[in-house]
Amino acid sequence: MLKKSMLIGGQWVEGEDKDILEVLNPAYGDIFATVPKAHKEDVEKAINAAEAALQNWSMLSPFKRGDLLRKASDIAFKRTDEIAKLMTLEQGKPLKEAAGEVEKGAKILRYYAEEGERIYGRIVPNEEEDIESRVIYQPVGIAAAISPWNYPIELLAWKIGGALAAGCTIIAKLPSETPLSPLAFTACLHDAGVPAGVINAITGSGSELGPVLFNSSKVKKIAFTGSTYTGRQVLEGCVGTFKKVSLELGGSLPMVVCKDCNLDVAVAGAVRRSFRNMGQICIAINRIYVDMEIYEQFMAKFVEETKKLSIGDGAKENCDLGPMCTKDGIVT
Repeated sequence: MLKKSMLIGGQWVEGEDKDILEVLNPAYGDIFATVPKAHKEDVEKAINAAEAALQNWSMLSPFKRGDLLRKASDIAFKRTDEIAKLMTLEQGKPLKEAAGEVEKGAKILRYYAEEGERIYGRIVPNEEEDIESRVIYQPVGIAAAISPWNYPIELLAWKIGGALAAGCTIIAKLPSETPLSPLAFTACLHDAGVPAGVINAITGSGSELGPVLFNSSKVKKIAFTGSTYTGRQVLEGCVGTFKKVSLELGGSLPMVVCKDCNLDVAVAGAVRRSFRNMGQICIAINRIYVDMEIYEQFMAKFVEETKKLSIGDGAKENCDLGPMCTKDGIVT
């Protein structure tokens, strides 16, 4: 049984009251790991740690922040296989896709390491000859990232990378269904030498921990990826503290197949985008419009290619599709 801890203030810790969350392997339904179930006092500790680290981190040269992000990226690349195995165990996706996601997360950190060095200000002309206006971009402050289980590292990396490169400290509320791989990913930043309190990773119930982050006057930014319903709750929760909020919510993706298309390419794209990650992605195709002149041909090829897909344990070779991560996905 794996047992993992949260990262708060540079220390790997349990929750104050020692409650735990059980992590399931969706391929078999068995419990194979536990993580702490944080409560309000744990979130407040993370907020205080982020506040204590903010001044020094925000004043650090963006080039030095970039060096740490690049180092973390290198560590993540080296640990790709290790982290990918955790992701497949907890999320279900095939191991090759999990490895690709870890590598994508590492590339995102490197991307922001470079972009952080290009946060330029500007000078704005003024009506008066002896007056000029200057625009200087400053870190927002403490940011909080709430990321989903379908792409537990990639979608987290986009939030963490941008915040750290800009000079913000951050609290990452990790998905309860898939906390292990993002914990391992944040460990890469910790091991790269990112100072204590700059990045904090907590695990627990979103409905309990989210409001603590929303209501805190110390947290200045919330970045959330998830359902439209929950996104509305996030936005409403942040109204009282006038936070900056970024929401990436549910999508709807139609595919249009024209009669002059390359039919084989269209079918391959339709199958891949419809079923990848068992359709658990906001840009999964949910309806296809096909020109009537090629409809029968398209459907015959589409069904033929779909029958070739193998479903099973994502950790095994030659598996195209793993299990759905949660039973709720069948309903929603």
